[in-house]
Amino acid sequence: MDDLLDRLQELADAYAHQASPPGPATARRRSRSRARRRATAVAVAGVVVAGLAAAGLLWPARQPHTPPLQTVGPPAGPVQPPRSTAWFRPTYLPSGFRVNAAGEYPQELLGLPIPGARSFRGPHAGELTVSVNPQLHALDVAREARTYPTVRVVRVRGRAALLFPARSGNFTSGLTWLERPGVVAQIAGWNVPDAELLRLAEGLRITMAGGQPTIEVGALPPGWRPAEPRQLVAGAYELVLPRTHIQTFALADPNKGPMLSIRETRDRYGPLPPPQRQDEQQARSPRPASTPTTTPPTTGPSVWTTTMVHGHPAVIGTDRLNHKITVTWREPGGIELSVGGDQRIGLRELLAVAEGMRQP
Repeated sequence: MDDLLDRLQELADAYAHQASPPGPATARRRSRSRARRRATAVAVAGVVVAGLAAAGLLWPARQPHTPPLQTVGPPAGPVQPPRSTAWFRPTYLPSGFRVNAAGEYPQELLGLPIPGARSFRGPHAGELTVSVNPQLHALDVAREARTYPTVRVVRVRGRAALLFPARSGNFTSGLTWLERPGVVAQIAGWNVPDAELLRLAEGLRITMAGGQPTIEVGALPPGWRPAEPRQLVAGAYELVLPRTHIQTFALADPNKGPMLSIRETRDRYGPLPPPQRQDEQQARSPRPASTPTTTPPTTGPSVWTTTMVHGHPAVIGTDRLNHKITVTWREPGGIELSVGGDQRIGLRELLAVAEGMRQP
């Protein structure tokens, strides 16, 4: 409010300066009108704020008391793991829907590959990528072991490490450990036996220079070779932590009916960030690209509104181009949940699924 008043005051002063040439009466006119301008600014600001609040356009993340968001790793101070290591399960599904598939996956990064990542290809279409996690600089092994349902604590290079094993129907595996303070190493695998991840980790040599890692690999497992420089390897864009569990549900014939999905990502601490579609916002706004904005768009291909789920703030995203609706919120213990589906399912049904989510 103070910033808005100051801006209105500056605009009023600038207008008065341009409209009235300097002269002996300028100071007297400004002194007499300053109180009137201040009162006018307060009234205008009150009307603007009241209008925005009535329209639901004031976004909670703009409030100065909102704590900063940290999406990877715990915030300062102790944090609690989830109350249960089991994944959330729906207690309500729309009529006719049943489980179609479920799996656990590493987080995928958008943009360029992880700096310094080394990728390898092996037999049976297997892939391995060794890298330094660019977002995680500390690793609490004990807490993570109480966070994820499938994780195992193993020894790597004399240190405690976390192994997310490959399982039947879920071919993604991962190994991560604290190589030294500030450096969290990771190996992402696809269709790879757990023993080969552990064998590869023992022969690594990781050095840091100027914040950029250099990774040297010892003897590769039999049948493995470095990936060609131009070959796209998914592991070069993946983080072993945080990790996401995806459940999909469909009607009796998945090819004819709408799909419903539930995504659960752990290690997402802090409040839910406001939606940002900067590409759309920049296309509609004359502001420079460097000007950040957190106001959710209310028109265009994607529309964002807010609601509450389980007593927590939630965001409803409507993708008009792909005809999808998604409801996203965060639970205690660093858990972000997202329920999404075809618009044919309807927002009311998706909200009912979200409210029925429970952690065993």
